[in-house]
Amino acid sequence: MRIKLENGKLISGMGSANKTVDMVIEDGIISMIGDATEINADKTVDCSGKFIVPSVTDIHTHVYPGKTALGVEADEIGINQGAGTIVDAGSAGCDDYPEFYEEVIKKAHTSVKAFINYSKIGLTKDGMELSKISYFDEDKLTGVIEKYPQSIVGIKLRASASVVGDLGIEAIKRGVNFARRVKLPVMVHIGNYPPAIEEILPLLGKGDIVTHIFHGKNGGILTEKGSVKSIVRQKYEEGVIYDIGHGSASFDFGTAERGIKEGIIPFTISSDLHARSFKTKLRSLSEVMTKCLICGMEERDIIKAVTLNPTRITGGTSHIFEGQRAAIAVIEVLPIKSSYNCNTGKSYTSDRSFNISLASDKNGNIREISSQVV
Repeated sequence: MRIKLENGKLISGMGSANKTVDMVIEDGIISMIGDATEINADKTVDCSGKFIVPSVTDIHTHVYPGKTALGVEADEIGINQGAGTIVDAGSAGCDDYPEFYEEVIKKAHTSVKAFINYSKIGLTKDGMELSKISYFDEDKLTGVIEKYPQSIVGIKLRASASVVGDLGIEAIKRGVNFARRVKLPVMVHIGNYPPAIEEILPLLGKGDIVTHIFHGKNGGILTEKGSVKSIVRQKYEEGVIYDIGHGSASFDFGTAERGIKEGIIPFTISSDLHARSFKTKLRSLSEVMTKCLICGMEERDIIKAVTLNPTRITGGTSHIFEGQRAAIAVIEVLPIKSSYNCNTGKSYTSDRSFNISLASDKNGNIREISSQVV
């Protein structure tokens, strides 16, 4: 089947300028980028005023249903919502990763990657996966990482009191040290402390990821006076990646506004969609993008944060070129009002809303996506 996208603004590669192009995709392969006026197609899509971008990537999701309480079906929050690539954030540890690979990664139409949990039990049991040394099996974990190098992109650690128990910061130190040995980045969840962010951030280096950066709970990125903590700014400048990780209770408008105003621009925007957030607290990644717009992020930075930037983590390509299997999406910014209420009762509103209208699955098949703007 030949599909033609007409008059879209192409964003491809870091620092690339928008240019209006047509794109022809034949049987999942990009056959032409340029002026396709004279080319006939089985289906033509008008992309005027829209952006043709590399595959939308959501680097924080939970897609291991049945084995974890948080799991939802990968395609439901992946390609069906316009995210051609999603990353599961620690649902499986080394005990269950082979099953996760067979049952989720291989069967999904969405391209699925994973941060494997440092704990061998992952999120499959008691929710305190980092609280016992007996949960750590570094030899087995190393073997699983070596067996599945194409799908495992890093190590997941949840740095919350309810997860680490009496081990405290020691659990995080062990996980980070292990990640250094296997040469993978860590994704560290921050939330209810201890351990405190002042203990966590000094352990991290360039390329490591902190998710839930704007959670707004006590002990977060802001001082008591409401300014960004010096250690947060220092690590941002050193190249630690700050990720949204919206979830059910991990995004605060006030914290996001202050952080962005002070120059803390999230490198990646993710949804943390899971069974307790999907359709109750959050509908889609597009909605998180709109919230970031409300809080002061620039339109182009938002698009980069779900397309070009995540490829640094997943190993995907940020370029779109002829002869490539289609790994693209079409993003639009609609003149539709979106309004949200925060916990303080304050309302946050935007006259523009993000929507992903078209995306390719992992085989390059093009899908039109139902509108995510309500």
